[in-house]
Amino acid sequence: MCGIFGFIGRSKNPKITYDLVQNLFLKTEIRGTDATGFYALQPGDGTIILDKEPVKSSDYVKRDMWTRIFAENNDVDEFIGHCRQTSVGGGPEKVNKNNHPHWSDDRRVAMTHNGKNSRV
Repeated sequence: MCGIFGFIGRSKNPKITYDLVQNLFLKTEIRGTDATGFYALQPGDGTIILDKEPVKSSDYVKRDMWTRIFAENNDVDEFIGHCRQTSVGGGPEKVNKNNHPHWSDDRRVAMTHNGKNSRV
């Protein structure tokens, strides 16, 4: 299983949004401890903020990367968060392209899911 969460809508208080998202990462970690990632859009120009790492979320939110990327740019109006539990046959979490969210080459479209990809 994986932990998936997100929101759409502009916060009246970005600091509260940051605290909420950080707490969701911590509470959702029980659903997946192999990798953590997020995709967010800032209002107005739609600047994209994204990152994913093969670490559990309680370690991720302590990293400089999380603070630098999200804590300092937390005025977002769309957010997808993911705590991955690696599925058998779903690709190892140490290969970061297997982790979530997944995004298009131009980074304008992102998605996450629970379960492994089917191979055609």
